[in-house]
Amino acid sequence: MMRDPRGFTLIELLIAAAIAIVLLGVVTAGLRSGASTTALIQTEQRLLEDLRATGNFVADTLAGAAYIYPPGTRLTLNTASSYTVHNPATGNNTWVVGRHRIIAALLPPQAPGSTCSASQTDGCVAFVAFYAIPRQWVVDHACRPTVKTTCPGPDPANDANALVVYYYLRYLADTHIPDAPPTSVAGSAGTLLADYIDPNGFQVQHLRCTAFQNGQVLRYAACPPATPARTTANKYVGGSQLVLGLKGRLVRRGRAILVPRTPLEFHIAPRNLPLE
Repeated sequence: MMRDPRGFTLIELLIAAAIAIVLLGVVTAGLRSGASTTALIQTEQRLLEDLRATGNFVADTLAGAAYIYPPGTRLTLNTASSYTVHNPATGNNTWVVGRHRIIAALLPPQAPGSTCSASQTDGCVAFVAFYAIPRQWVVDHACRPTVKTTCPGPDPANDANALVVYYYLRYLADTHIPDAPPTSVAGSAGTLLADYIDPNGFQVQHLRCTAFQNGQVLRYAACPPATPARTTANKYVGGSQLVLGLKGRLVRRGRAILVPRTPLEFHIAPRNLPLE
């Protein structure tokens, strides 16, 4: 059967156009889906890289610690009006190690024997702390026009269901690790270290502690569940080995991205801990 030499009919053209539109829609949907999947994978990778960088920084910092605060230690950071040290569990600037999301330690001077002063800190003992607070709290306080500090930026899809990790550093006037580690450290503020942490994604487990007396490490000891660091005169307990678990959470395009499915674990212990 031969086609009419006058060409295609109107019905044939409409059918061909409809088929072309359908095919174009299928191709476009495929491209969009592929682009969306690629964007989600890239987001997961960036979040995972941030978690690894954060965990490695914490582990590297505490590897040089001379003293890690054990469970039960009550710490007061800066002042109650400082939003960067606000503990949502207490409503102020006090934290309890082992009960709240915090790790704290004392670092020896970078240059032992050097002068310790505000302008020369190499000879000073340093107090450091890593802790997690709600992202919503930070956005509400850091992102105001009158506050000149690091603002992570509002993110309505994540603010109410994510944590941020802060790093607190304060050089002390001490040139040697004090026999009674300080539990109230003012004069500094937290620095934003990591964003988009799952509400249960900052987990600290103290594995072993050490018993000290007169500045000397005596032996490994069981970590106290909820007692002060100093137990008797000239004798106290300090943390020595712990595990930090980090897990990220980020909502994009209505989908919650959990990275990784189980928390990344970072095993932390001071190097060359002498035991007698």
